[in-house]
Amino acid sequence: HNYNINTVIHNHHHTTHHNTDSIIDVLSTTDVPTRNELTHVVMKMEQFLAVGLHMLAVLERASWARDAITSLDGVAFMIQILLKTKNAIIFRFCCFALGNLVNCMTDDNDQSFKKMIEKEKVFEVMFHFWSQHKSDCELIQQICFALGNLSFIGDFEDIILSSNGVGLLLEAIRDNHRNVLLLTEAISFLKNCAFKENGRKVISSNDGITLIMDAMENHIENSDLIDLITNIISDFSFTGAIDVVMRDGRCIPLLLNALLMHKHDDAIFSAVLQTIYRIYSRASNEHRLTVIRHNTPQILARLLYPYISSTTTATATTTATATATATATATTVTQTSSTHTLTPTLIVPSITPSTSSFIKPSPA
Repeated sequence: HNYNINTVIHNHHHTTHHNTDSIIDVLSTTDVPTRNELTHVVMKMEQFLAVGLHMLAVLERASWARDAITSLDGVAFMIQILLKTKNAIIFRFCCFALGNLVNCMTDDNDQSFKKMIEKEKVFEVMFHFWSQHKSDCELIQQICFALGNLSFIGDFEDIILSSNGVGLLLEAIRDNHRNVLLLTEAISFLKNCAFKENGRKVISSNDGITLIMDAMENHIENSDLIDLITNIISDFSFTGAIDVVMRDGRCIPLLLNALLMHKHDDAIFSAVLQTIYRIYSRASNEHRLTVIRHNTPQILARLLYPYISSTTTATATTTATATATATATATTVTQTSSTHTLTPTLIVPSITPSTSSFIKPSPA
């Protein structure tokens, strides 16, 4: 009957209705449905849509599902839902599904995808919905997840800045500093906002560095957050803006605490270690002295000694074994032919830092 769903919802004031009639029963009747019947239908349809979007989002963690949904024009379908719905639960699960779906974007289609996002004003719609539901933590978490992944696919910095996206993001980080799940998605989005100079300026001029350090201090045991934060600090260091980060006196002590906390996690240990190196190599002489005053050399020496010791021991053992084997083999060969000479091959173990992707499935 092409009824206005949103009008029906807004006119509904918790009036009683019969739940015994199914949606098909109501819609197939020859009588004009009552307001209560229509409200019942709308509520059920929205429940079905929310559950369906949640199921799609979970399925999209598999590449085959993302490819299948994309081939059915799933991105356009989800964008239309975002543009039309006023239901926060539907909007949340739609962001969840869209955030996972953009994993399948490639170099061949990301430009057309970017144009569609800009034409439909997806960022503006999400920011507007966000501004109307600032107390809904689960909604904001999924909006950050979707926007973070969209920002990874294309350059949307101008839209983010003109829509006060960074302001909303920093406000959410400040207001939800104990919510680890929300913080993880928010800081992941913030990392992609700090990719270019204008974004970094807005972040640093709005107490963004302080909020990042607060998150690190409050959740230093969380490896996902530490990984994201070290990436943000590295982005600042690559552009000569590391002195802005160092003005917060907690930077080096927190990084050293993170090293101690995650010394058995090779990936995080390596990421934090590289961040300290970048800070020292690019900071002013004054801030280099700050690094040293926090006993950084002594702490690094103590932490790195097991790596150096194990590598040295492994190298010595490998050399001795290889030499003994080569000597024994060479002696055997000499008995049959004096022209054969064997050279031992020395294999030295190395520690290779792992890399991480900024696009990741959001928690269900």
